[in-house]
Amino acid sequence: MKTSIKNIGAALAALSLSAAAQAVTVDFNSISGFQSVGPVYVESGFQFANSGGRTDDLFSWGQGSVYNANPLGNTLNHNYGGTTTTLSRVGGGTFTFNSIDLADVYNYANGGDVRFLFTTSGGSSSQTVSLDQLVGLETFSFNISNLLSVAWTPLTTNGQWLQLDNVNVDNGTSNVPEPASLALFGLALAGLASSRRKSK
Repeated sequence: MKTSIKNIGAALAALSLSAAAQAVTVDFNSISGFQSVGPVYVESGFQFANSGGRTDDLFSWGQGSVYNANPLGNTLNHNYGGTTTTLSRVGGGTFTFNSIDLADVYNYANGGDVRFLFTTSGGSSSQTVSLDQLVGLETFSFNISNLLSVAWTPLTTNGQWLQLDNVNVDNGTSNVPEPASLALFGLALAGLASSRRKSK
């Protein structure tokens, strides 16, 4: 009987560990060369959806392009001014938005403002960040949890365009045990404890 209780205890411990946050960095390096990726791009369980609805709303310059702000990899580019790109988990669920790297679309060291909209089950909030006039990517840290989505709109960047890279998120709620599963484990433990008392 002790072995069974230990096994169930180990299973419960494994469940609690699976619920721990798992950091994911979306780096777009799976995109090869210069290409359009459509109004929606999916990587590592997250989707980037542009509001324009065109096949070239999101694109990559490709590694080696003089416009690519990441010389060692790829970036994703927001192609049309006046549109918004929204990040969410494929299939829904909450996540933590840690940080994102941004640059102007041509990597010309043009600055500009970008507005972020953070949506949770309780409402939404916004924050505007400003790109420095520097060549290359600039990291913006947010560390906002329990998000259903985060959306960004270039406001005053060159052409209201943008390129992004290294989107760091935690998908920590993806493996949280359902209440029904936890209840079954609880019943199993109670049953074992009961049968143990009877055997004594």
